Amino acid sequence: LGSPKPIFKQCLVSGLLNEAEVVLALEMIDDRNRTSHVYKEEIANQLYAAIPSYIGFMQKCLEVMRP
Repeated sequence: LGSPKPIFKQCLVSGLLNEAEVVLALEMIDDRNRTSHVYKEEIANQLYAAIPSYIGFMQKCLEVMRP
């Protein structure tokens, strides 16, 4: 599929992830892309605050991918 966003959307279609998880994944990708352009402490703090939910989501992804 070529990039992360279409891959996560396909995970929804395939039933590997639910809609809320895919929304979180897309937000995570957007936040990751924003990190290269963060020059304001407020935005950096927002990104930092989201990390715990992303960690939980990535752990779920690992569980889905493991045989």
